[in-house]
Amino acid sequence: VALEAAARGDTSSTSRIALAREHMRRGDNVAALLAVQDALDQNPQDAAALQTLADVYDRANRPNDALNTLERLQQLDPSSERQRLLVSRYHGSGQQSQWVQALTILIDRFQAGTVAEHLALAEHGRKTGAYQSAIDALDALERSQPQALTAEVVAAQVTTLLAMAKASNNKGAADRATEQALGRARTWLQAHPQRLNEDVVVVAAPWVQADQNDALAGLLAPLLESNAPSLVSTWTQAMKRAGR
Repeated sequence: VALEAAARGDTSSTSRIALAREHMRRGDNVAALLAVQDALDQNPQDAAALQTLADVYDRANRPNDALNTLERLQQLDPSSERQRLLVSRYHGSGQQSQWVQALTILIDRFQAGTVAEHLALAEHGRKTGAYQSAIDALDALERSQPQALTAEVVAAQVTTLLAMAKASNNKGAADRATEQALGRARTWLQAHPQRLNEDVVVVAAPWVQADQNDALAGLLAPLLESNAPSLVSTWTQAMKRAGR
């Protein structure tokens, strides 16, 4: 149909896009590119034409051109699906700063980040010393997907706050970060008494890694009456490591 329309002299944007897709289907990327460029000459902001152009570039193994076209299209017609595609493309091409920026937009503006994406952004922030950005990513996860708040996520929050405390040159700021870590761990453990035996090792791990055994022992002491075997064992080991 697209080829017949072209033969009749139909040069409308819709016809040129259809023709480009027909050429792509036949494997003629050069002809497809010429056809879609005709459509864009008529309207440079035609979203359908830009998407077709990105597809042609992908078929022609021109990833940089495809990425640039997707960026233009996202500015013109933003969507969470395309933002996630940009995140994937930046990550795959090793463009770290663009990946961080795109993932932050996906989480903050579109509120569409998966649990794994929140955790990935938090881990990147922690590794690069951008601790507040890491905490923000985890807090955004807790706000947008409270059901996704697991012991592992709480452990990530605690790990980040303890790293922030260790890196701080300000004792007051370090103490506040440590208190926040204690507060988050305590709130989680107290709110899930039925999971103490399973979760305590996960939540305790960041304190052990940070050699904060005194703080860990203090965190667990009020919960000893539960008699959860893992909790009692974890508290006992923390006391021994703390020399108490």
